[in-house]
This record gives sequence, structure tokens and C-alpha cells, in this order.
Amino acid sequence: MSLKLSNNINIISQDYDFNLFRYKSLEEEAKHILDSTLRGRGIKFHSITSRIKDKHSLLDKIERKNYSTLNEVNDIIGTRVVCLFLDDIRVIGECIRNAFDVLTEDNKIDESDVSTFGYMSFHFIAKLKSEYSGPRYNHIKDLNFEIQVRTISMDAWANISHYLDYKNEQDLPSDLKKDFYALSGLFYVADKHFQMFVKSSELSKAEKLEVVQQLLSGDGLGKENDIIDFDSLSALLIEKYPDRPAPLNSKSISVLIEELSSVGITRISQVVDLLENTKQAVMLYEQERPPGFVIKFQYSSVGVVRLSIAFYFEQYRKSIYKDDELSEEKYQRLIQRQ
Repeated sequence: MSLKLSNNINIISQDYDFNLFRYKSLEEEAKHILDSTLRGRGIKFHSITSRIKDKHSLLDKIERKNYSTLNEVNDIIGTRVVCLFLDDIRVIGECIRNAFDVLTEDNKIDESDVSTFGYMSFHFIAKLKSEYSGPRYNHIKDLNFEIQVRTISMDAWANISHYLDYKNEQDLPSDLKKDFYALSGLFYVADKHFQMFVKSSELSKAEKLEVVQQLLSGDGLGKENDIIDFDSLSALLIEKYPDRPAPLNSKSISVLIEELSSVGITRISQVVDLLENTKQAVMLYEQERPPGFVIKFQYSSVGVVRLSIAFYFEQYRKSIYKDDELSEEKYQRLIQRQ
């Protein structure tokens, strides 16, 4: 190392130490803005992480790239968004462009070959927006930082390949290249199929919603495709009881499907009939015994279905309720039995 380069490295090292508090402030701010922006848009993501490049790695990069100042390094502060599906990358990219001043973009996904060594991701170099001002922002507004966006599959491949000793394609022994490329291809295919799966799931939900709407309209349509599953029962609860508290979690829907099956109910049309046949009894019971811990003193949509099962099916009722008040005549006479 030349004396000039050595002196330059020493100056840069001192600058790094002096500015470290600024880097930490920007790291926290960028991560916070990313998190609040994505959540505000209702975008589901796996994780948002951040880091400040350590001094050793930074100085190594500066020496390797022959940089002369810290300002030439754009990724001292780095954030990474790991999302679920390929289509999320585009939406998250739009959020990033709206939330920050983006200086450069590098699409390493569309521009990469599936056999390319390493990993794929979408890179942004950005700054805080110019309108940010005040003591919280003035000392960090001029700093650049990097944002990476990738899927879970891309992140898994990146983390695995990071621990390999082979840093580029030329390092790979010839007998390992075929397996390495095949493995890289599997991650790529997994991402494609995850995206296909989520689109199929969205289509299924739309179709089940249409079936439920037909059944509730009473026009006689929908019965040929009304097998109970998670999507169809969820759609029924939303359409039938839009003003009641929603299920607390997806597990309660799954448990309810099992409970309906245990009494021989396997079709949405059967659930619709059950709810209609027990409606008056449920209304009276809720009026006399409101669940005080629930919003508006109403049972949740799942709770109403469960009450209906209990009113109509004695065996289920006795297995769930210790006090068999649901068997009282004032309730049972309101139930329509076929």
C-alpha cells in the first residue's frame, strides 16, 4: 500500500468514526419509514432488517475500489426488505420511490440469468426526501443509503451461498457446477410457483365469494360448488355477518370446519339453512346472555355458527356446554326442524 493511500485510509477511518452516530440515526430512520410505509399500504412482508457496514469491510471496499472519500460509498447504511412473492417486489418498489428520493435503481432480478452465481435482488440507492427538515433530519439528509428488496426464496439462497467458500462462478469445481446451477434453478422455480399459488388462491377466494352470494340471494344457484373449505366458510361469515366481530385468527375458522363436519355439515348451503333455522333462538339467547367481553355485546360470526350447531344438534351441545340451558323450551320451540 502506498503512503498516499495509507494516509487516505487513515483519514477515511477517522471520518467513519466521527460520522458513526449519523449512520446509526439514518439506519433507524430509514427502517422506520420503510416499515410504516409498507404497513400503511397493507403490504405483507417477512422482515425488514438493517445494518451499518463495519469499518473493516468498509476500508477493504475503499481500497479495492480505489475510492478517495466516504461519500463515494453508497451502502454504508443498508436496509433489506424480504417479501413473500415476486409481485410484491414491484409494489414495494413503488412505495420506496414515494417514500424516499431514489438516486439509482439496479434490477438484479430481471437482468440476471437463473444460473448466475450468487443471488438476485432489487437494489435502490436513496436519500431522505428533501422536505424532511428539523433537528431530527438535518444531520442525516445528505447521506445516501441502500435498500435491497428480495423474496424469501432469494434471501434463503443468498444466505446459503454466503457461507460457501466459492465467491464467484470461476471458483466452483467443475463437478459441482451442475448441481449448483440446478439448486439455484430450484429456488427460482419455487418463487415462480409461490406466485402462481397466491394468484390461484386469490381466484379461489373470488369464486367462493360468488358462490356464497348466490346462495344468500336465494335464487337457487351455487349449490353445485358449495363444499365447505376455508375460503368458502370465511366468505360466508363476512357476507352473512358484516357487522359482527370477525374471527380472532384463522385457526378458529379451521376448528369451526371440523365442528361442522362432526355433525355432518359439509356444504355451505347446509350452513345457510342451519343459521336460518336457528336464527330466532340465537337472537333470544344473545339478548338474554350477551357476551359482555365482546364489542357491541355481540357474539362473533364464528360464535353465532357455533351456537346454531349447539341449538340444533344435541350431541354437540352436550359435549360443549356443561350447563344445558340451550335445551330450554323457550329456545328449542323457536328452532325450525326439517
